[in-house]
Amino acid sequence: MDKREVVKNRKISSIQFANLRITVGWNSYSEKLETALQNSYCQYSIVEEDRLIGFVRVISDHSLHAYIADLMVDPRYQKQGLGRLLLSRAVEDLKRENFPFIELIYNPELETFYKKLGFEIIGAGIIRNGKNQ
Repeated sequence: MDKREVVKNRKISSIQFANLRITVGWNSYSEKLETALQNSYCQYSIVEEDRLIGFVRVISDHSLHAYIADLMVDPRYQKQGLGRLLLSRAVEDLKRENFPFIELIYNPELETFYKKLGFEIIGAGIIRNGKNQ
């Protein structure tokens, strides 16, 4: 298997997930990650030498909405197209499953990245009640 292959629903441990979150500068929320992984609609990962280097998951109502969450690439592997590979694979699969709405919350500095992958900005107004990443 190509070590840079995107694999759907590979078994990822909460420790691997927490380590990648910490590596990208996010809070690990280690006590909640196992539940988050189990409750995901699906997930996509890239592993190199047993280390999680790229990840994205999808949260869904299984009908209309698929929400892209936790798109992360280890900073040592960024700018190599891995984020694009992960997101493209997720979107392709979700379109094949006929989800009419594939959505995400993005960092404005990544707007160009998401537009290149077919996303469009539909309006401002993200409201968060709770902790940041």
